[in-house]
Amino acid sequence: MLTYLSLLIVLTFQITHAKDFKTSKRKLLKVAAVDWCPQICPENENGRKGYLYDIMEEVFKEGPYKVETEFFPWSRAIHFVKHGKYDMLLSPAKEEAPDLTYHNTPIGYQTHCFWTRKKSSWNYKGANSLVNKKLIIYRDHSYGKLLKKYLSNPVKNTFFTLSYDKTYINRAIGMVSRKRADTFIFTVNSVFDFLKKSKTYNVGDLKISGCLKKDPLWFGLNPNKEMESKKLAKFIDSRIEELKRKGYYTKVLNKYNIKSPKIYSPNIGNE
Repeated sequence: MLTYLSLLIVLTFQITHAKDFKTSKRKLLKVAAVDWCPQICPENENGRKGYLYDIMEEVFKEGPYKVETEFFPWSRAIHFVKHGKYDMLLSPAKEEAPDLTYHNTPIGYQTHCFWTRKKSSWNYKGANSLVNKKLIIYRDHSYGKLLKKYLSNPVKNTFFTLSYDKTYINRAIGMVSRKRADTFIFTVNSVFDFLKKSKTYNVGDLKISGCLKKDPLWFGLNPNKEMESKKLAKFIDSRIEELKRKGYYTKVLNKYNIKSPKIYSPNIGNE
């Protein structure tokens, strides 16, 4: 009996030790992210970390890597990955962080729309419709090419550039509500998520007055370690394709009720 118990203890120790050793051998990836619910939710409300965060966890659930995430204002998060302090950025459009290294298969999409007061009669119908409109955008945005004409004439067009952090949507809505600005641009799911949780504003206070574009989203990788990032990119692509084949994407998007309205211009990419 004693021999049997001794053998069982030894085997249990070996199995546990082997698992710990396997886990310890996985390379740690330091991830920089931003508060951007329902895509990325640092406060983890009711077990909901955000659909992009869920996808990241599933991608790195197994394999040679493990992830550790910290949250920053958007500009700082981009800076940290660009200069190699962090290994990965969750989750930019390429225009927002063009200097990073990217994999081939996007992990999701974001749709950028113009938000106005409910009673506003204005609608976005191309660059000319923005003339004389007071617009709010965030720093390190990806609207440069599409809004080039508007942004290049600050004398004629008044626009406000705010830093993007967890207060951005609240500040932008406040400026539009007080008529300091006519409209702001931001991603659809994030604004709806904010309005549903807000104690100050209601979903009915704003409306979408046209949409600008739809961006693919990525894991932005450290450009200073080219070979390591290329290897990581290959792993990410293989895992994303695997998750799509298994139906994981449909499941996670349904969980968060992710939807995207149509884009104004057929040249940008209607759904």
